[in-house]
Amino acid sequence: CPSFIVVICSSFVRGCRSIDRTTYIWCSGVLVAFILSGLLSLLCCQNYPLVNILGLALTITVTNSIVLRQIGKLTQLQKLSIDFTVRNGRTDVHIFPEDTRRTEHFVELLSKLDSCLRSLTILDNSNGLGQILNNLHRPPVLLHNIYLVGFIQTLPDWFSSLNRIVKITLRFTFLLRDAVQVLKILPALTQLVLGFNSLDECDEQLVFDCNGFKGLKLLHLESVDVRFEEGALPNIQWLKLIGYFGNQSISGMQHLHSLKEIYLDIRNQRLQEMLRTTARVHLNRSKFVIA
Repeated sequence: CPSFIVVICSSFVRGCRSIDRTTYIWCSGVLVAFILSGLLSLLCCQNYPLVNILGLALTITVTNSIVLRQIGKLTQLQKLSIDFTVRNGRTDVHIFPEDTRRTEHFVELLSKLDSCLRSLTILDNSNGLGQILNNLHRPPVLLHNIYLVGFIQTLPDWFSSLNRIVKITLRFTFLLRDAVQVLKILPALTQLVLGFNSLDECDEQLVFDCNGFKGLKLLHLESVDVRFEEGALPNIQWLKLIGYFGNQSISGMQHLHSLKEIYLDIRNQRLQEMLRTTARVHLNRSKFVIA
């Protein structure tokens, strides 16, 4: 099998001298899909002893459906990172043509891995992430870590069943404010990252009150306006604020009595001084870090 792959690669290199750039890019995609599919098929063979070792983690940026089907055979896979991002440009080219059945194949893949996955990362800028999450008939409810990048607006119903989830990272999801309320009931959640454009654009602050998020220890916000009420986040230890914030974007920080460290990487100098004063007066045991 390795010798056969070498022969194919050698033939491709010799042949690419006589074709144009567009054809070369397409052929490169086919070749990569062929090699990955072959390797995954080899790993998934029942008699292959390394499947339980190599199947523990997999990061892949290829969206070819053949590869997605092969990944579903890695029944011991615990960590999966899939990049569906379509890139355009001279140096960053989306190799494979759009596959209309990609979503269906990926849903099938996740359903097969529902009992083994512990960490899941999905990057998708084609507005198909919401459909993928909502169509899961056997969601990976044993996840400890989930990282989602892509437009979804609302969280799927099965999110409330993630009783083992420890860390959630969201970016460019454009969630409605009410959708975040689902996260407050998750019993094992200790780290929440709301990155750039994780919430829809509106004038309302994200409010943390005395209900929910009892175990949260780290809150990471990127350009998300927030208000903390009395009794909010009783076990919070680390607060990270990154990006752009207006003068009134952050309020109620004095209620976070268990804070150990406040990390700021913000452009608003006035707000920075206001938060420093709040920390000094009300949270004198907190470490104040400015990037």
